Amino acid sequence: FSVTIPYKEVILPFCHTLSPEAKKIGAVNCVKITENGWKGYNTDCIGFRDTLPLDKLEHGGKAIVFGTGGASKAIIHVLIDLGLEVVRVSTSSKPGAISYHDLTAQMIEEAIILVNCTPLGTYPEVEEAVPINFLAIHKDQVCYDLVYNPKQTKFLQLSDRQGALTINGMRMLEIQAEEAWKIWGN
Repeated sequence: FSVTIPYKEVILPFCHTLSPEAKKIGAVNCVKITENGWKGYNTDCIGFRDTLPLDKLEHGGKAIVFGTGGASKAIIHVLIDLGLEVVRVSTSSKPGAISYHDLTAQMIEEAIILVNCTPLGTYPEVEEAVPINFLAIHKDQVCYDLVYNPKQTKFLQLSDRQGALTINGMRMLEIQAEEAWKIWGN
């Protein structure tokens, strides 16, 4: 079965074993029921990695990830594997994350990719977006929203107006589901 927000971390103690990647990430979005119990996997990381414009990220740089839930853990895992320095942004005080209030325009300008891992902007709350200075976004950036309904979230609309390359989460959702089917089929 698949696991989604907000259960990707909550499910961990219920899994008898974890794939190496799920263990490293600390979040599960796919569970296979085996003779030895539940085995947890993370296919979000594959879905995200396979939808990135790697040519824009291959020289390293900074990434900003909005949200600190289970989905963000897979995203951060991929970005670090690509050699990017990751800044985590959260509404609440969490270790290793800064608040939206502490996120400066300069930090946004310096990032080569910004990823929304929050549910902000998901239907029916389509007018919501992360509270950032969108005027700091520019054409040399990638703005990725894991939200896929609607196709063009407020985050993506405002980023697109600044000339950034925008990507929604639909293809990531499809790829992670295809990977889950492969796991369940074995």
